[in-house]
Amino acid sequence: GIPQEVADSTQACFDPAITWWSAGGIPFVVYEQDLEIYAALLTGSLWQAAPITANAQLDRSPTLAIDNVGLPHVAWITEDSVSGQYKIAYAIGYLVGSNIWWSIQTLMGSDLGPFGTGAAPFIAVTPEGIAHVVYRGGDYGTYHIHHAWNDTQGGGNWSYEILYSGNANDFSSAMVIENDGDMHLAVSGNDGWGFPGRVYYLSKPFNQPWQQCELASLTSSAVEPSLSIDCFGAPHIVWMETSGNLYTGNIFYSGKDSTGNWQVT
Repeated sequence: GIPQEVADSTQACFDPAITWWSAGGIPFVVYEQDLEIYAALLTGSLWQAAPITANAQLDRSPTLAIDNVGLPHVAWITEDSVSGQYKIAYAIGYLVGSNIWWSIQTLMGSDLGPFGTGAAPFIAVTPEGIAHVVYRGGDYGTYHIHHAWNDTQGGGNWSYEILYSGNANDFSSAMVIENDGDMHLAVSGNDGWGFPGRVYYLSKPFNQPWQQCELASLTSSAVEPSLSIDCFGAPHIVWMETSGNLYTGNIFYSGKDSTGNWQVT
């Protein structure tokens, strides 16, 4: 069919993210427009967009997940109006009539550093609606993937931890949470400017600690992973290849074979 325009073509729009909203039986999109965060739903044959934020500060790089009861969860980078620091913002949406009402929080315990616009947040939710946000935290030279999660669906009590891979610095990540509560994470980074990129895989079985990281990209130079988990709980990762500090234009796949060893194709 003919591609449909989601956002306002008269405005500058960036960073779209999409998921399927099973409660409404339609696709659900979030994106950045003029430094505000918007949500768009496909109603009939038309996209209906409305702002999640409406403020005088920077908001960018939204990421989206929907829990098992159909509530949307969004996280993004914001500039805190009080401290002026970059933080992670989070919102949960509640259906009120035909509209969505958003409850917005700023995660004051999140530390994105002075270059926080590159924090690359990613959100995943448990079946019961606990939000888990992973993002690049810390300052230049000490970047790692930080992990924040709340205690209840839409709750404001957040816990934080730093996750370490085999890289000296980590920049981006992707997370999947299974229905049984098992968590899976792909992380990319390197040992410094000009060093090969590497993708690591981490897992956290339900009610257990994070397991030791595994090098998923083997000897390849890999960045910006995307992660999926099959019905057996096995990880599948795709990533972009680099040569030096440049993208080669090649995309590779990493997966585990029947013996538990990683294979790159």
